[in-house]
Amino acid sequence: RFANSPMRGQAIIHQARALGEMGKMKLALVLLKELRTASKYRQAAQEGLYLEVELLARSGDYENARNLAKQAAASLNNAEEIDNYAHIHAVLGYYLLKVGKNEQAAKVMAEVTSSQPDHSLGMVAHMVMGYDSFNKKDWAKSISSYEAALINFPYSDLSDVALAMMLAGHYKADNDQLLATHANRVKEVIMANFSAQEVRWRALGNLFVAEAYYRLKQYKEASHYYAQSMQEPSLELQSRFYQAWSKYHEGEYPEAVRLCRLIIENSQANIKMREDAHFL
Repeated sequence: RFANSPMRGQAIIHQARALGEMGKMKLALVLLKELRTASKYRQAAQEGLYLEVELLARSGDYENARNLAKQAAASLNNAEEIDNYAHIHAVLGYYLLKVGKNEQAAKVMAEVTSSQPDHSLGMVAHMVMGYDSFNKKDWAKSISSYEAALINFPYSDLSDVALAMMLAGHYKADNDQLLATHANRVKEVIMANFSAQEVRWRALGNLFVAEAYYRLKQYKEASHYYAQSMQEPSLELQSRFYQAWSKYHEGEYPEAVRLCRLIIENSQANIKMREDAHFL
């Protein structure tokens, strides 16, 4: 009816989004393809491309979604289009992760870090890449990705997750000395300068550092970090038991006994943990 209206491009996008929410993906994708190939709606077509990639990914057509994401890279002319490019890849990466295609998601997000290394979504990209490497037991790449996410971007609620996973990578790689020195210093700087947004992840990071000190037979330091990890309720029992062993090796036998009794008297401790505490 209003074929020449300057708002027609936006109207098509909203119509396609509504069709997508109704489950009518094919109709929505037909509209978006027409919008993409119509030269007079270039600005709206960029936004439509973002939605088209999302709908293709939601419908499981990851190959065409990936190809469209690559097309977006060829037409970056201004900051808004660059931002759209990053978000298109983030949407595709999200849906790939959702169906367990971690490696493909990591490759998609790596395109963001290589083309727009300073974009705010770069942190998410490094997190996805770290997650994929961690699952592959490629500890070096995992550590590198999580460290990049932690150090190269402003502090956010993801920073504590990146910190814990970086420490976990060092622990899995048996990098005990690095974990107790370099990685621990990074952790201390983060904790000193930023209030915790994800307490559980920080506590988990302290547990990994404690384990590294324990394996290095530096039991006093291990006991300190086990105590720090008890701040998270879900880690309290495990950390207290490990701290009891650490206190035992320090020669602080009364304290080790006291900690064991706390575990034995705790109704939430499982039978094996109580038996182990009795043994100690």
